[in-house]
Amino acid sequence: MFRRKPDEPEPTPGSLGWFELTVEVMRDRSHSSWMLLHDDELLRAVTARRLVACHAPGAPVALPNLAVVRLAVSPQGRVGVVGPDGSVQEGDDVEDVVIELLEELKTCGFIEPDNLLGPPWLPVPDIVEEAHQPGPDFRVVYAYRGTDTLTAATFATSLEEPLTVYLEDGWVISASPPGPVRVLTGPPNRISGAYPFAVLERRAQRWIFGYAAAAKSQVNVLAEWTPLMQPVPLPEDAGAEAAELQQWLIDPDDSPDEPPAIDGATPEQNAALARWRGTDLDGDALVAQTAAAFGVPELAVRLAQAGPEEALPEGGREFAPGSRMAVLSSYLEEQDAEPSGRGPWGVMSRFMWRHPVLGVMLGLGEILVGVVVAVLLLTGGLDGWGWWFLAVAFAFGGLGHLIVALVRLRWRRTPDQDSEAAPTG
Repeated sequence: MFRRKPDEPEPTPGSLGWFELTVEVMRDRSHSSWMLLHDDELLRAVTARRLVACHAPGAPVALPNLAVVRLAVSPQGRVGVVGPDGSVQEGDDVEDVVIELLEELKTCGFIEPDNLLGPPWLPVPDIVEEAHQPGPDFRVVYAYRGTDTLTAATFATSLEEPLTVYLEDGWVISASPPGPVRVLTGPPNRISGAYPFAVLERRAQRWIFGYAAAAKSQVNVLAEWTPLMQPVPLPEDAGAEAAELQQWLIDPDDSPDEPPAIDGATPEQNAALARWRGTDLDGDALVAQTAAAFGVPELAVRLAQAGPEEALPEGGREFAPGSRMAVLSSYLEEQDAEPSGRGPWGVMSRFMWRHPVLGVMLGLGEILVGVVVAVLLLTGGLDGWGWWFLAVAFAFGGLGHLIVALVRLRWRRTPDQDSEAAPTG
């Protein structure tokens, strides 16, 4: 049989006494000087062997360069076929059947976890790797409760891709461009405590919904919905046993119809997750219901549903990937607003905001006072914890004023500069 993962337990047959084997068939046949493989050609090859099987094109899961065939395999490693009397019988060895099928189709294949199938003269690893690259109909949306966008900016840096960020109903929602290269499963930094955290991933018709109430919480959800496979036409003389086995192949999950309830989740949330076990659900509606149950704004679902050519809603701000310091500077720039206090401190803060050069001078002066007091304490010129507190307060206060003033000098133009640059007529 084909290789399994080293730590994978010995598989057990399904409820009908058969195993299932999923084979990815690559459409690219240019290396064999043939045109792309089409579904009708694949189906003819499978039905000619009277195999009990189902299939699916890769396009519904954003993998348009491959097709998938699922076969029934007996505990002895032989494929399930429809016999002359219409019953299900054991056919040839599954490895021989798969290799023979690929040779006839002039292509190569892949079986998880690492079984590369094809003639030695073909660059099978390269063909498989290229086929596994998602198409453009693929988008990921990240959402966390809050109003600051610092963590969203770090997302863009960690992903090395731009994100379009929205503020909606007390959530920060970040949408990836079509066909992202990387996907985050959790906040890359805990700078702003980006929880609850949700991920909505859509690959064409396939959906993944992830949710974590906190960094360490029992309410930690990862649900997946994929369109069901389609039956490969059975021979006309096939009996009810073959149809039953084929129906099991289409949905071979023998787990209970309703998953166990998650401790800490609300009844509404558990009910929404239970619907993911259905076989006749619409993925878009399913995700919308689940997101609503967990309090994730509807905008996150609409952003994930956006096609590759579809413009995102207005009101978003694009965050480009950058260095950590650039992210912090951008965040400080966004938070920069003219102080509005009326007291003496408010008047001074507003004056410093308008004239950041004075802020630099104030910051350097405060740091200098803190250093002088510390030197006097160390040399015996002063004594007492109160002086140490004063030295630390001046040093850190000056550092804060200095950083804010430098950021304003870097990212903002002062009102004086605006007036100088304005046309005079």
